[in-house]
Amino acid sequence: MKRITPGQALRIGSETATAVHGSDLPQELIQALIDDRARMDFLGREQVKLIGAVARGELSDGPIKIISANSGRNKKATRDYPPKFKMSGWEDQVKSLLATGTFSDLSTDGLLEIAEGYLKLEQIWQETFVFSLDGQPARLWDELIVFALPGKCWARWHDRGNIWDDVAKGRNGDGYWGALCEGMLFPELQRIKQFKNFVNYRKDTMKSDRFLPLDSVAVWLQELESQIPGDFACRPFNFGRRMTGHNVISSRWAAEYEIASIVTPTWVNGQGLITHPDRLTVVGSFIDNGGDQYRFGVDREFMSAPYFYHDDGKPYFDTYHVSNACSYYGAPVCLR
Repeated sequence: MKRITPGQALRIGSETATAVHGSDLPQELIQALIDDRARMDFLGREQVKLIGAVARGELSDGPIKIISANSGRNKKATRDYPPKFKMSGWEDQVKSLLATGTFSDLSTDGLLEIAEGYLKLEQIWQETFVFSLDGQPARLWDELIVFALPGKCWARWHDRGNIWDDVAKGRNGDGYWGALCEGMLFPELQRIKQFKNFVNYRKDTMKSDRFLPLDSVAVWLQELESQIPGDFACRPFNFGRRMTGHNVISSRWAAEYEIASIVTPTWVNGQGLITHPDRLTVVGSFIDNGGDQYRFGVDREFMSAPYFYHDDGKPYFDTYHVSNACSYYGAPVCLR
């Protein structure tokens, strides 16, 4: 799969738009032209969607950023992090993960150098955004997040094949990504006192035809695995405050084109809950896992995304449509 920049997408999309402008071609034929161009450039599904959106005039090329046409559905935030919530330092997170059964034997090679490198970048930690809850500047990056790399975890604990080869098969895969979350991540969550009543409402429906990471997330994670000698990565992280009030579609666009980051999947956010269970212990706490996609059986496409939520005295995992926006929904994001 080939990655393209926003500028390249605008160029290719604009060329397509110019070709079909005033032609009265049916949408099916226009989409076929887009698909042909995508195949010619060896692009993935998300890039095809981006080019199509440009060609249909749904996105505009402003002086600073590409604007998501879906952002108009966002809501004003009505909730913040739980009271007194604060992310712990990366060393404490490592200790918490190594104390689990799943992550205890993993290597921390290279982690110290990565963490120190990011902590030295003062400009990053000074970045702010305007939090719509109070209209005041808020720190963009909460802290470094530490997480185990999925491909390396899978290879260590399973002999069923390469997880990324399986993800690349799309809905025809054998469900390794879902098995990673259901078989390795969720049991560790349930061992934490605050998550003893954790419920997965998508239990046994997380095969490849239903549950996958976004193409961009899969590429990002594989890049990390190729660059890091050990089994853990760490990156500057926002645990959902920046995207509070955004629907998942808008969160994905804002992460990519406004703050050079990426929405994180269940695998990363779940480890964040292992190391920071207080993030989800207040009733109404909500975390979008925007780096994943979900498809109900009646849907042709992956139109939903999973989330963690706390309600009725228990935390749980479920899914909802990516266009839904709520004043307290929010997707965590990681600096690339």
